[in-house]
Amino acid sequence: MQVLTTVFKRLLWLPLNVVLVSMLGFFLMRYSLQIGPIDLPMPFTPSGYVHLLDKIELRQPIDPLAEMRQNPQISPQALAKESKRLALDKPWYTQYTNWLLSFVQGDLGQNNRGESVSWLLAKAAGYTLLLNVCVIAVTWLLGIPFGIWAAVKRGHFLDKLMALLTSITLSIPAFILALVLGVKVVETGILPYGGIASPQAFAWSWWHQMADVALHLVLPITVLSLGGIFSMQRLMRANLLDVLSQDYIFAMRSRGIQEWLVIWKHAVRNALNPLVTILGFEFAGLFGGAVLVETVLGYPGIGLQMYQAALAGDANMVMASLVLSSIMLVIGNALADALLVVLDPRLASSKSA
Repeated sequence: MQVLTTVFKRLLWLPLNVVLVSMLGFFLMRYSLQIGPIDLPMPFTPSGYVHLLDKIELRQPIDPLAEMRQNPQISPQALAKESKRLALDKPWYTQYTNWLLSFVQGDLGQNNRGESVSWLLAKAAGYTLLLNVCVIAVTWLLGIPFGIWAAVKRGHFLDKLMALLTSITLSIPAFILALVLGVKVVETGILPYGGIASPQAFAWSWWHQMADVALHLVLPITVLSLGGIFSMQRLMRANLLDVLSQDYIFAMRSRGIQEWLVIWKHAVRNALNPLVTILGFEFAGLFGGAVLVETVLGYPGIGLQMYQAALAGDANMVMASLVLSSIMLVIGNALADALLVVLDPRLASSKSA
């Protein structure tokens, strides 16, 4: 019950998040600012601010269907339907309200090629969600045990080696690593490059198709999780060392409680709490960080969709992608808070108090 209450309280922020992010995306994709020549008086006075604001002008609305109108494959009927959905002949607040209502109803319109944004976004979001869940699982399943081992074996040679590997991996940007590993994969052919499945996979058996998808995920998972594993390892090591220095740990050891019980049942559980707090932001961060990696590796996730849509000026796809990223952030934070309550139920009672 406490877990459900915590998730519900977090999700109450979801509508406000959606409205604010969608309004930002609406104005970025529909309007542009024009700043005229600025000659500010010196020294700069409050009147200078007024002068600066006078030079900033909100230009005429950008037609979100401009690219679609140039596509001969899109029928006039489809253009008229999309124009009516967006209420382009109405004031901006009516246009935004119509877009928000259609978003709530699941109708996200069409992209510049006349394809359903809802279908494209659902497919791409599913691929990105699969990738992010796998990356977080690999990061935590490897980073947490490595961090526990490094804390228990503090000062050991391998502990120092892990510190060196952490510095190396965190100093390499993910997209550079994607470029280097991508080139090596193409040269050697050891792994498939690009996509989520082979073109001929539809003719294979289901287990062969699953194996093919797993092979396509190896490269992007490696790129996105390599730095996260060692970063998680260092955080877990630092947290666990801090917990092991607490008085109650010394008291347990003095009473003759077995060392493995002290570490795994008490110390590790308390050391995990700060890490769980960042889980929601890690989930949303992966969503944004995957844009470059998906683009470099040709992975058909929402990051690649957002990049292509931004270049093409596809307002419907960009706005829907922005809102989806904010939803993922809120849901990720809600799950992180719920997991914190599971690990330490006292947090729920302290919040309610």
